[in-house]
Amino acid sequence: MKIMLIKVILFLSVLLSGFVHSEKWLVAGDVSFPPYVYEENGQVKGIHADIVRVVLDRLKVDYEIKTYPWKRVISMTDNNKITLSLSWVEKRERFQKYLMVGPLQYGRTVFMVKKDSGIEFNTLKDLSNYKIGTISGYSYTKEFEEADFLDKHPATIDNATLISKLLKGRVDVIIGDQSTLEFEAKKLRMSHRIKILANPLKVVSRYAVFPREKAKQAALFSNALNELKFDQARYQSIIDQYR
Repeated sequence: MKIMLIKVILFLSVLLSGFVHSEKWLVAGDVSFPPYVYEENGQVKGIHADIVRVVLDRLKVDYEIKTYPWKRVISMTDNNKITLSLSWVEKRERFQKYLMVGPLQYGRTVFMVKKDSGIEFNTLKDLSNYKIGTISGYSYTKEFEEADFLDKHPATIDNATLISKLLKGRVDVIIGDQSTLEFEAKKLRMSHRIKILANPLKVVSRYAVFPREKAKQAALFSNALNELKFDQARYQSIIDQYR
């Protein structure tokens, strides 16, 4: 009887695995979140996009990666319209709402100022007298979001615009992911005019997110991602090409 039960379980596992592999995986990423995910000349690029490609190639599944405005990425994930989405910062409520797989990579949330600025950051209180540029709809750390004493300006839609506002003096400080801000400043050829404040606000983990209805796909992806990260040389080579 036990042998028969085991055979049934194995048969169902193979059957379900075959079903998951036969469907097309739809991957959604932020249209402007370099160097992690972004679109350039009609191609989706970035560290996390490339990590996902390697993982899905190892799984031998059919897939498509597209980029959208971040609010639409959230909506598509919430409504189970995609298989997975990129790239999400860790938050307790997100672990309750979604299947967070990863981390894909770690990042640093930092403050950027003009090169000649005398602003320093040790605690958020140090920034209470300055205008801080942020991106609408973007999730920052809980500490920052709950700091009501800060003068936050959330009208910006992307990091390139954020840096432009800083250089034009419309804000005194901007907040964001260090790699993203440095990537955009380099692209704008403005690296010589800005600097990152020494102390990060937080080191954060960035995840791939699956709707809870995609538990089987999430489990397969998680295993393949761990295999890739164990291959440290291959994993690091993906990151290094965007430096």
